[in-house]
Amino acid sequence: MLVTDLAVLGAAGADLGAGARATVVLDHAGDLPPGVLRLPDLRGHRVPGPHRRDADAPLLVTHTSGTTGVPKLVRHSTRTLIHELARPEATRLPHIAVRRGDTVLNASAYPHGRTFAWTGATLCLTPRTLTIVSGQDPDVVDPLLRAHPPTVAEGLPARFVRFRPLTERLDNPFRDVRVYISTYDAVHPPVVRSYLAASSRRGAVWVQVWGRPRRDRSRTRCSPAAPRAAGQRPAPGPCATPGARCRCGPGCGWWTR
Repeated sequence: MLVTDLAVLGAAGADLGAGARATVVLDHAGDLPPGVLRLPDLRGHRVPGPHRRDADAPLLVTHTSGTTGVPKLVRHSTRTLIHELARPEATRLPHIAVRRGDTVLNASAYPHGRTFAWTGATLCLTPRTLTIVSGQDPDVVDPLLRAHPPTVAEGLPARFVRFRPLTERLDNPFRDVRVYISTYDAVHPPVVRSYLAASSRRGAVWVQVWGRPRRDRSRTRCSPAAPRAAGQRPAPGPCATPGARCRCGPGCGWWTR
C-alpha cells in the first residue's frame, strides 16, 4: 500500500503506485486519479492480519547526513533498523525507558530513520501522551508544552538550542522531565546544563545518542544531573560532548550502554 497525497502524486510525473496493491491519499478534497482511495474508503472492511517479511528484505530507504560528501540513500532492513535499534529501545530499562504514565515530546527530523525506529519503540511502550513538535519558534511551542508538560523529551540539537529560553521562564515546561534524549549530533555543554537544571525531577538524565544511517548500530552516553540536597535546585551533570572535561564537582558520573 502506498500512502501519499495528491501533490506528491502530481509532482512525481509517474505512476508511483505501480508496485502497490492500493494507493491511499490523505487529502480531504481534490480530484482523485483512477483507482486512488481516500482514508474513509478503508473503513468498514476487515482488518488484514500482520504480514511478516524476511528480516533482510528492504524495509526503509533513508538518507545520510552528507558530512562526508553528497548525501546518499541507504536501504535498511528489519534486521538493521528494528532488531538492532528499535527492539532494544522498546525494552523497559530502569529509569530511562518510556513508561505508561509518561508524556513524551518529540521535536525531531521526521524523514530520518531515527524517527522510524522511535515510532515503533515508543508505541510499543504505550505512553499516556505523545506530543509532536515540528516548529522551531519557542513562543509558538510554549503553550503546547505547558498544556502537556513532557516527562521524556527528545529533539534535534538545534531544537534544544532554540527552545532553551523556555527553561528560564517561571512556568518552564521542562520542569517535570525525567529523561532528555538528543540524537544526530553533539550538544554544547551549556545547553545540556540548562535543561538538567530546569527539571525538578530527582535524577534527571541527558541521553546522547550518536549513530549513522549507513550503519545499524549507535552509541549511547547518559549524563545524570549531580546529586543535590533537599530543596536545592538541580545541579548540572557532566556534559555529553566527547572529549569534554566535566567540572561539575563531586558526585558527577556517566555510564554507557
